[in-house]
Amino acid sequence: MTFQQTDPLYVFDITDRDNPIFSGELADSGFSAYLHTFDDLILGVGYDANEWGNRLGMKVELYKSDATTADGIVSLDEYSFGTYANTPVEYDHHAFTSLDISDNKIRIAIPASVSNNSEENDYSGLLLFSLDKDNEALSFDGKVINTIDYHWSSWSDRAVIQHSEQGSVVHYIHLGKVISELWPDNE
Repeated sequence: MTFQQTDPLYVFDITDRDNPIFSGELADSGFSAYLHTFDDLILGVGYDANEWGNRLGMKVELYKSDATTADGIVSLDEYSFGTYANTPVEYDHHAFTSLDISDNKIRIAIPASVSNNSEENDYSGLLLFSLDKDNEALSFDGKVINTIDYHWSSWSDRAVIQHSEQGSVVHYIHLGKVISELWPDNE
C-alpha cells in the first residue's frame, strides 16, 4: 500500500531496542514526509491526499502515542495550507526549526511556499506554531511572509528562533537575506 490510498502511522515501543513491540497504528489521509517527536507527542509535516493519491495541500498534524486507545495513537490537531503548497522539510530536515521556551511550550518554524492554484504563489515564508505539551495542543501562530524578493521556491529557506524574558523573535533566512520579526503572540 502506498500513500496513494492510506499509509498508516505505525507506533512501536523501543524501550528494549532488541525487542521492539508493535503498539498500534493510525490510518490517516496523505503522508508525513517528516516526523518529529516531543516525548509522547509526534509532529508530522507532509501532505494531505485524496483516495486517488492527489495532493490536497501541505499538512502539519500533531499525534499522540497513547497506549490507552485501541489504535495506540491518536490525532490531536491538524492544519492544512494551500492546494499547491510545499515545504523544504520534505527533502531537507534541517529546514525544520524548534525551540523549547519553557518546560511545556515549544516554538516551531516551517518554511513553505503556499499556493491555492498552480499558476502563482500566494506567498512564501515561515509558518509559525506553538506546541503546548501540557495541554497536548498545537496552535498556528501566524506566518512571516517573504518580503525580500518574490521567489517561488522556499527550498533553501531556514529559521532561527530566539527567546528571552521579553518574548520570542524569529529570523527568516531566504536567499542569504534575513527578515526578523517578533513572534506573533508577543505583547
